[in-house]
Amino acid sequence: MNRTDLTLREEKPRTCVVCGKIFYAEKAQRVTCGSPECQKVRHAQQMHELHLRYRAAGKKKQIRKHPAAISRDSGLSSAMSINEACVRARKAGVSYGVYVAQIKSAIHNM
Repeated sequence: MNRTDLTLREEKPRTCVVCGKIFYAEKAQRVTCGSPECQKVRHAQQMHELHLRYRAAGKKKQIRKHPAAISRDSGLSSAMSINEACVRARKAGVSYGVYVAQIKSAIHNM
C-alpha cells in the first residue's frame, strides 16, 4: 500500500522551510517536515516575528480581546485594583463579580 492509496486528494511534495527536506503535507498550512527540531525552530521564528510586530506598533504586550479597564465616565479610575473594586462592591452591597458585571455593562451601554 503506497501513500497515494491512503489519501483522497493529490498531494504535491513540499520543501521544509527550516531544513529543506522534501515532505508530503497532511494539511494545507503545513510548512515544516514535522520533525521536533524543525517545529521548534519554526515556532521560535514565528514568536520573533510577532515580537517585532508588537515592537513596531509600540506595544509591549499583546492586547487582550476584552480589556479589564474601567472608564473614568463611570466614576472609577482606570487603574483601580482588585482590592479597591472589592471595597466598592461591599459598599454597594453586591459581590465582586456582580459589581464588575455592572461596570462592564455600563461601559458597553455608553
